[in-house]
Amino acid sequence: MATVAKLLTKNQADDGVKYLLSYLVTWGQYVSAISSMFEVDTGKTLQANGLSEQNFNIYPFTTLFVPLQNSPSSSQTVELPPPPSQQSPPTSIAPPPTQNFSPSSLIGGSVYGGTIKGDYAAIKKMNGDVSKEINLLNKINHLNLFRLSGVCFSDGYWYLVYEYDANGALSDWLYENHGKQKKKCLDWKQRLQIGLDVATGLNYLHSYISPPHVHKNLKNSNVLVDADFRAKISNFGLARSADGQGGQFALTRHIIRTKGYMAPEYLENGLVSTMLDVYSFGVLLLDIFTGKEVTILYEAVNVNLAEILSPVLDEKDGIENLSQIMDSSLEGNYPSELAILLIRLIASCLKKDPSAGPTMHEIVQTLSTSVTTTTS
Repeated sequence: MATVAKLLTKNQADDGVKYLLSYLVTWGQYVSAISSMFEVDTGKTLQANGLSEQNFNIYPFTTLFVPLQNSPSSSQTVELPPPPSQQSPPTSIAPPPTQNFSPSSLIGGSVYGGTIKGDYAAIKKMNGDVSKEINLLNKINHLNLFRLSGVCFSDGYWYLVYEYDANGALSDWLYENHGKQKKKCLDWKQRLQIGLDVATGLNYLHSYISPPHVHKNLKNSNVLVDADFRAKISNFGLARSADGQGGQFALTRHIIRTKGYMAPEYLENGLVSTMLDVYSFGVLLLDIFTGKEVTILYEAVNVNLAEILSPVLDEKDGIENLSQIMDSSLEGNYPSELAILLIRLIASCLKKDPSAGPTMHEIVQTLSTSVTTTTS
C-alpha cells in the first residue's frame, strides 16, 4: 500500500523528484525490491530515508519513502489519511489509566504510560501552545522518531498520545535515576545500535525535512527504547527550524539550559544550528558507553567535557586506559580498537568550534560501519 506525500526537500527537488511516495512495508520486503516496483534507483530510496548501503534494514508496518520523478498510477496509491492532529483524537483521558500522572506512571521526560481504548499508550500532558510541536510531528515519519497517534484537549490541558515503547527511557538502562533501580545491563551491541538509531533519527531531522530542524533537547531521558531495544527520539517541544543565515544558523535570545548537553556556541551566543544536536549527541554517546550521568562526568573536568577522553586518545597508552572510561558493567566485553574509534568520534562531536565537528550524516556512516563490524 502506498500514499503520496507532498513534502520534498530542496535536494530532492533539485534532483528532479516531483513526488515522495509513502510505502507501507510488509513482511519479507527489501529496499531494493520496493524500489524496483516503482522503477527507482535503490540508492535514491536509501538516501530519502536516511539509510545507506551499510544500514539498509527496514521493518514490517513501517513507512518507506520512494522518490518519484513521474506521477504514480492510481493503482499504486491510496488516498492519504489526514495527519494525526486532524484525526479523531481520544475524547477523554481519565486519570485512572495513568494513575493521575503519578511518578509511578512516568516513562521518561514528561511522558507517562496509560491506556486508550484498551491499548497501552504514551501520553504527554501539556499546557500552553503546542502547535509548533504538533506541526513538526505531522511532518516527520521515521522509525527512530516518536510517532504521534492522536491529540486531545480537556480541562485546560493538551494530551498528546504517542505509540508506546515497552522498555521506557534509555536513562533507566544506564544508571539509577531519581531513586529508580537501574535495569539490566545493556551489552555492547545494544549500545551501538541505540547510538546508531538516535543518529539516524537526528540525520532525518537535519537533512530530510524542509526546513531542517534541530531537536534542541537531546538527552538520555528523551530517548525511548522499544521491546527490541531499538531507540526512538521523543519530546519535540523545544525543536525549532535551523533555517537562518544560509540555511545553517539561526539565533535565539531564549536560552534553554539542560546541564551538560548544551553546546558552547548555544550557551554563549544563542547560536542554533544542526551542530547543536551533534554536540548533544556526543554527550549522549558518552553516557551510553560510560554508564555515567553527565553531571558526574563534569565533576572530573573543569570546563571541557572532552578532557576526560584524553587518556584514551593518547596514542601510546590509549587501550590500557580504556577501562577507566568504559562502563564497568560491560566487564570488558567490547572490541578495544572499535571502542577507541568511537571515543574519537565522541571527541569530534564535543569540539568547541561547531564547524570542526562531523555532520550527523558522517556520524551515521561511522556508526553503521561499527554496527556491521560488530555483528559480522
